[in-house]
Amino acid sequence: EKVYTTFTIQVYIGRSREEANQVREKVFRVLPEEQPELGYKQPSWKVTVGEYSDHVEAFKTLTFLKKTFPEAMLVRERKYIE
Repeated sequence: EKVYTTFTIQVYIGRSREEANQVREKVFRVLPEEQPELGYKQPSWKVTVGEYSDHVEAFKTLTFLKKTFPEAMLVRERKYIE
């Protein structure tokens, strides 16, 4: 079993699906090459961008997104491969 780290950018977290959808649309407009994802885990909606294996690449995108979404943050995730 191998563990590796990836980075995602969380752009929105909140209880409003409508607001989450609006944020997702806005991400599409400012960063058309990305695929912002809308997710729900009770009780919150989340909008996340990307899955980066490279911290530097993730940070570049984060810095760009923070201009429009000051609350955006980097989330480190651990992935396991059999």
